[in-house]
Amino acid sequence: MDFDFSTPRIFSAKEGEQYLENYPSQPKLWIGNVHLEQALSYFEAKQWFKAIAACQRALTISADVAEAHKIWGDCLQRLGKTSEAIGQYAQALELNPDMAEVYLNMGSLFAKQKKWNQAINHFQQALNINPRIAVVYHHLANIYHQLGEYESTTDMLYRAYELEPDSVSAQQYFVLGNMLLEQDKVIEAITCYRRAVQLKRGFYEAYEKLNDALRRRDEFDRQQEESLSHQAIQQEPERESCYYKSLEVNPDDPEAYIGLAKIKEAQGEKELAVAFYKIALQMIRDRLTK
Repeated sequence: MDFDFSTPRIFSAKEGEQYLENYPSQPKLWIGNVHLEQALSYFEAKQWFKAIAACQRALTISADVAEAHKIWGDCLQRLGKTSEAIGQYAQALELNPDMAEVYLNMGSLFAKQKKWNQAINHFQQALNINPRIAVVYHHLANIYHQLGEYESTTDMLYRAYELEPDSVSAQQYFVLGNMLLEQDKVIEAITCYRRAVQLKRGFYEAYEKLNDALRRRDEFDRQQEESLSHQAIQQEPERESCYYKSLEVNPDDPEAYIGLAKIKEAQGEKELAVAFYKIALQMIRDRLTK
């Protein structure tokens, strides 16, 4: 078999063995690459010990190959040798600190040991490098759930679902929507309920929750507008338009009518002032009799 040395390629384990046998005098870089590709082939074939041996040979030729330490660590992880795997991953990161997958793997190992802070730190490092790894958010959600930090749990799940919407079921969206709504994260809950009803026809529970969330959103928006209109009145109490704007938001606000009455009284429009006072007085009476 002839080999093209001009460009890198992935060798099968068998091809790598033949290459090393036929071309022992090739440059060390190429020999190291072949050992590394052999390691990958063995790893994919779940031949963990052969993959480790290939990584060791690659590192003998070139000690600064971060990928060899990573594959070695992956093999050790599959073999259940957690501490040794973490050691290999740490060496990989010393050589290349931008390996998001290594941080992810280390985070997973620390999580299995219930070393939550170390796990969180490594998962966050992975996201600093690549913020679009959905599985990291799933891992973080599980940890925060273990720690009883339920708002962080829902935040992480929501981010994970955003990144991989096609892998999420209608029921999962519905459950997350309920969790978000309990935490008053109404906008995010609405998004989840809408996706749930899109995925599952006749999902009446989700429709009911969606309508409830929409009502809460509208009420929240109204309260926000009312708060802003009251702030405007406090800032410019002599500006007539502020009171009319407040009544657009809440037509049953007696304070707005009292404010208009005072302005009209100051302007000499006594009849209009009296009319506004009467409206305000009637509103107050209605409230007291309810």
